[in-house]
Amino acid sequence: MLDVPSEQSGEADRKHPDQDLGDGVAVVGAGIGGLVTALSLHQIGFEPTVFESVTEIRPAGVGINLLPHSIRELDALKLLDELAAHAIEPSTLAYFAKNGMEIWSEPRGRAAGYAWPQLSIHRAELHRILLEAVRTRIGEANIRLGHRLTRVDSIEGAANATFDGPSGSSVRVRAAAIVAADGIHSVARAHFYPHQGPPKWSGALSPDEISDITEGYRRTAGFALAALDDPTSLIDRDYRATTES
Repeated sequence: MLDVPSEQSGEADRKHPDQDLGDGVAVVGAGIGGLVTALSLHQIGFEPTVFESVTEIRPAGVGINLLPHSIRELDALKLLDELAAHAIEPSTLAYFAKNGMEIWSEPRGRAAGYAWPQLSIHRAELHRILLEAVRTRIGEANIRLGHRLTRVDSIEGAANATFDGPSGSSVRVRAAAIVAADGIHSVARAHFYPHQGPPKWSGALSPDEISDITEGYRRTAGFALAALDDPTSLIDRDYRATTES
């Protein structure tokens, strides 16, 4: 839970931060949102510093789809060519019955008339590309790992963030602004909206959480994002065998 001090508690200490970023911006969280924010801020002339709670950033996640409106923003950051080199560009969204019969389909991305494509890419690959861009453009020194946010406040017109640092000691950071991109369990969100409570689970599981995916296919309709003229060619042969038997 976020530590929210009183106006007087520790104010003298908090006026003297351990790190003063001056006119720079502190971005809390080195996920996709935080890294894109840092790149965008850097592009328009700000100096962002990214603070991340983990001590080592590792590949994580599953395949995701980037729709044209998000690709537009990434293209503005001059990342489209590299993203496209590690992704596929679906032209069709199609739903199929368990016997392989098409239920419904529609064009996607450029095939649907958009100026930008839809790209399907592994989240870890997207994150790697963003992280490398931050390291190259902004600098490795502006990525601070092992900093877990515990408090945000404002003192004398400056934004302040307090972290549990890599050594376990408290680290106070002052900046012109703080951007909270610290995920679904956001500490900053809990501070500003304490009565909303934690996120509520919807009860749905993603396919990677299903231990027997074949049994899962037996109970549900098929789903495919197809880049080919014949979407049915993407239906897994083992899946067809189980549903037709």
